[in-house]
Amino acid sequence: MACCKCCCGNKNCAEGEIGKCCCGGPTGSCCEADEYCCDGECEPAPCSGACCDPVFGCGQAADEGTCTEGGGTWLGPGISCDPNPCPGACCDYVFSRCDQETQADCEDSGRTFLGVGVPCIPDPCNVEGACCCPDGGNDNMGECIEIMRDECFDNTYFPIPPEPCGGLTDSLTFYPGATCPSVRDCPDAPP
Repeated sequence: MACCKCCCGNKNCAEGEIGKCCCGGPTGSCCEADEYCCDGECEPAPCSGACCDPVFGCGQAADEGTCTEGGGTWLGPGISCDPNPCPGACCDYVFSRCDQETQADCEDSGRTFLGVGVPCIPDPCNVEGACCCPDGGNDNMGECIEIMRDECFDNTYFPIPPEPCGGLTDSLTFYPGATCPSVRDCPDAPP
């Protein structure tokens, strides 16, 4: 939030600070020494903000203490839960990895969000599914094997010299939770 024309001694506007210039309108106002600038208004109490709870997800908490005492992670005053800013496990089955990201960032990039507060250690993305080697015309290619995700990408299940999967390991596809329709066929699309 940018400050507008304000007559305070401190011309800077900062969310959650006491006794600062607070811009909620075209001219802004000066908060008293014991007031907080919350969402453009001078308030007598600290600003509420987003609190990430590992069980209940994102919720508004009155202050940092209230959030952390309940086991949550305080994201700061003035932060909203819409869109949800809380991170969780984001599975990338293409590159065999788990990252902590928001649901929106995870799903916008085509990955699978497992939930707010879900950790990446131990790896929740290492699940069983269909591991597919592309069909390159070789007897050992074009196969589907039901194994764990990490095993799919560790280059031991399609051992064609000199490289696994006929040198096409970048083309391996993993479908979490899927089964192979047959030894030779892979699912058409992820479930």
